[in-house]
Parts: sequence; structure tokens; C-alpha cells
Amino acid sequence: MRFDPGVTFAKSAQRLYADGDMGTCSSTTHPEITGGTIRLLASLTAACPRPFGPGYAKATISWNDGSRTVLHQTTFSGDAQSFSLDV
Repeated sequence: MRFDPGVTFAKSAQRLYADGDMGTCSSTTHPEITGGTIRLLASLTAACPRPFGPGYAKATISWNDGSRTVLHQTTFSGDAQSFSLDV
């Protein structure tokens, strides 16, 4: 495929927000926890279609018993092979 004029992808700062279901969980230490939801907030540098990162992410897991687990200052980078977007 040719583009005329050419196409340029510029690096830029991006914010990512995601929510998901943890599915069925089990813990011998905390048997009352059987599932939960996760919320991810991230900031990263990205340029399509190149690798992304480094980035910063904060993940919060809300367990079904009312407790929470928070992961602070998680750094990440990666290479997106495929993606889907729900709008």
C-alpha cells in the first residue's frame, strides 16, 4: 500500500482507562473473597503502530468482600500486536 503524501505517526502522551471483571477467585487465606473488579488508570507515550511505553499505571482491585488492593507506580512497556475498541 502506498500513501501520497506519506503518513507520519507522531509520539504523544496518552491516557488509558480500563475496567474489568477478575472472574472467579479463591484464596485459602481469605476464603470470603470469590471475585472482584479491576480498574486501571495509565499514562504512557505511544506512537501507532510502534511499541508503547514506558508508562505509569495504577491498578485498583475491588474484591467482593469490600476490601481493596491498590498497585501504585507500576511501570510497563509493550508492543501491541492487535487491539479492539468498544464504543
